Amino acid sequence: MRPIGAILAVAILFGTITSPVSSGDIKTYIAALNDSDAHTRLLAVAALGSIGDPTAIDPIIDARIEYHADSSNPVFMLALIKLGKTAIDPMLSLLKNKDAQIRTTAALALGSSKDERRLSL
Repeated sequence: MRPIGAILAVAILFGTITSPVSSGDIKTYIAALNDSDAHTRLLAVAALGSIGDPTAIDPIIDARIEYHADSSNPVFMLALIKLGKTAIDPMLSLLKNKDAQIRTTAALALGSSKDERRLSL
């Protein structure tokens, strides 16, 4: 993973860089989650998080689980945070995942949410 890719992905998620992303691009970005290039996958995650469409939640989580090489990258967590309340239930289920890094990503994202369901943990 090129460091600039992660920096660009985080900048897109925080709105520092306006990305030319529209809701019509969701299928394209979801398909890009399976790209062999980690840079492309992370930019797709960032784009999906910035779009905010709840249909992106499961594909983002599946990509997070599948590509352990990307697991330490905060882009997945930030994308789930950007997706808001609709991502809470899937994040809660990730707390039971056998992979400690996935559980950590979910816990950090939940901790950053303002949803009261996170308090029941």
